[in-house]
Amino acid sequence: MNTGSLNLTPLFTCGLRRSEFRSLPLTLNNTLTSLRKVSPPIDIQAFHSADHLISFAHHVQELLARPVEIKELDGHRLVYILGQAVLARTPDGILDLYLWSPSIDDRERVLEKVKSVGTPFLDFPRTSLWIKNLQQAFQQEARTRIGVGVWADRWAKWAWSWIQFKVISRVDVRRLRAQIRGALDLDPVVLRLLHRRHSFAARAAWSVRDYNAERIYRDATLLLEHEAPALLPLYWALREHSDIDPNLEPKKALRQFARLSGIAPQQWKVIAESGRRGQRVYRALCREFFVGTEFENAISYLKLIRFFRPKRLPTTEFWRQMLSLCGTCDNPCRLDYADTLVEYQDILRHIVHLTDARTLAREKPFPDAELHAVLGWIADRQIKRLTKSQRSGGWAFLVRSATRYRKALVEPVVGPLLWDPVLPGFEAGQLRVVPLTSAASVWEEAIDMRHCADRYIEQCVRREVALFSLQRHTGKRIATAAFLDNGTQWVRLELAGKANSEPTLEARRVAVLIDERMQRVAVRPPPEEPKPPLSSAVSFDEALSFYEVLDREEVLRRSITNRGSGDPPSLQGTT
Repeated sequence: MNTGSLNLTPLFTCGLRRSEFRSLPLTLNNTLTSLRKVSPPIDIQAFHSADHLISFAHHVQELLARPVEIKELDGHRLVYILGQAVLARTPDGILDLYLWSPSIDDRERVLEKVKSVGTPFLDFPRTSLWIKNLQQAFQQEARTRIGVGVWADRWAKWAWSWIQFKVISRVDVRRLRAQIRGALDLDPVVLRLLHRRHSFAARAAWSVRDYNAERIYRDATLLLEHEAPALLPLYWALREHSDIDPNLEPKKALRQFARLSGIAPQQWKVIAESGRRGQRVYRALCREFFVGTEFENAISYLKLIRFFRPKRLPTTEFWRQMLSLCGTCDNPCRLDYADTLVEYQDILRHIVHLTDARTLAREKPFPDAELHAVLGWIADRQIKRLTKSQRSGGWAFLVRSATRYRKALVEPVVGPLLWDPVLPGFEAGQLRVVPLTSAASVWEEAIDMRHCADRYIEQCVRREVALFSLQRHTGKRIATAAFLDNGTQWVRLELAGKANSEPTLEARRVAVLIDERMQRVAVRPPPEEPKPPLSSAVSFDEALSFYEVLDREEVLRRSITNRGSGDPPSLQGTT
């Protein structure tokens, strides 16, 4: 396609350049006329230009009045969007994206095909992106007219607020996107698949390239969605990997890849036959725990299956409790989850084995509170392995051990473990913020909410961490917030819903209120560093108390090195 033969609306492109930026329409509507009555702040009145403000606002109005232009050229369907970009559909249905770029002499702009994969497509044009481009163009014109950078930026910022208020705030974004998609005549099945894919990779921004790829793989994807829906997100993430054979059916190609990755046939069967439930489990893990790319998340999932070796796909709640041992999406672990949990591999596989046996016997699953208590005992006491006799005790032994540990933690010999609240409780709308001020209350919070709050008890005693329970007025707990004293200020460490799920918007807003109040709470003073004795004639015991972090040999080595200097003290004559 010869892009030079395009006859499109010129001069307001991705570069957002206008040939005559002071031109005004012959007649002005009420919206533009009202801009003449706007008075700028005193410090920028000398730079104010009502004509320029109205001219730019009118230009934006014209773009919004005709946001989409459709042209046919050489069998290509061209859709010119907001004077910013051209989406071209070839006769074969493939999409191309063209943007305006400066020519060699920078006197005019030419359309060039974009090869970047990062241009968003599903929400194109993203209103925020288009508005940002407009604002930058307006600032550039202001600098050209005023010639003084600081004052030009101040005036442009003020004037832009009025353009947004008078013109852009009236944009119907849904209608605009519907116009664009209707003009392109996009494949509705491909769009549906892209939306489904987005639910498993919420951080991804699909590009034109993704649409084209989804269109090519459409039939194979639909077949896999019908035969093994649980494999669909894995296929999206792995189908372009070099180890995936494109000549095989998707199900067979994925099975071959899994075997190369060390997945046993029984483990692969667990994934492939989990159906829609497997989709829901995978989506929950991606949203609440995984923080990588689509490919990295899929590999992490396969490694976890290989790590736990389940005979039945664990429930979402089971995954949440297991993975919360080492992190969440808000506070992820540095390594992969399977690599982080490897030291607990023996005992965690034992728990999975007990769970599978219970499922095969058609018995009810282990209570979530018991499972959380057992995992808390394992993490706090760092239980790595069980003896043969302990394994024979089954689930009852694990629960008894966790119960004894909890009792010893909550009710020590010296009495109940209590501490003063860092911040008093308060009410925020429909929620109450309740500070947790005892080991018993922290443990109850951890058991009821099924997360690892009990691991912060020692830090709470030392006033290093403050825990708060966000509850309804009925007493129902909906989230737990943890704040850390980093030596300078209190910072939010975590905010978790039940079983480390994503907290609600209401809970996040209340957490912001807690954060604001915690900034007025004094932090702990830094510990004073011990000073060495000034006298050179000190006993060995006095010197050893100063160097208590060193072993005896290190103390003697330092004494020999500094003998006779008087600083640090001499240990001459000691044995």
